[in-house]
Amino acid sequence: SDYLLDTARHRLVYILVCVEICHSTNSSDTLSLSELEQGKQYYVIVTTADGLLRYDMNDILEVVGFFWQVPRLQFVQKGTGVTNITGEKVSEYQVVRAVDRLEAKYRLRSTFFFMVADERRGGYRLYYQPSEEHLSWWLRPRVRSSNV
Repeated sequence: SDYLLDTARHRLVYILVCVEICHSTNSSDTLSLSELEQGKQYYVIVTTADGLLRYDMNDILEVVGFFWQVPRLQFVQKGTGVTNITGEKVSEYQVVRAVDRLEAKYRLRSTFFFMVADERRGGYRLYYQPSEEHLSWWLRPRVRSSNV
């Protein structure tokens, strides 16, 4: 789901998320609410009205539309949800999207999944627990077809 900000009571500044999930808290890199663009992702920095104190929430939000001129924001992932073994930069968001596509293609639903880097093999391992009803639905016909 997406959220609207109470622009009268909260002051936030934003930092554009780079393609490689770079991060900078340089004040010249910050944007105001009116500068955000639909479809782009941003780190959120909570600040005082004068900008003196700042708190990096370490969240990445995406602008999914506008209500009047106020951006509607959707949580994407924590900012630190990125890993790499050989420089490939795999984000938590990419893994969740890949699992979503897998579930849509095979009509599955998970109760739990996670992926870890396997540096010895130079790749990743996805641990996936399908819901019991979906496991039965998917597995039963495959077991039947292998019966002799």
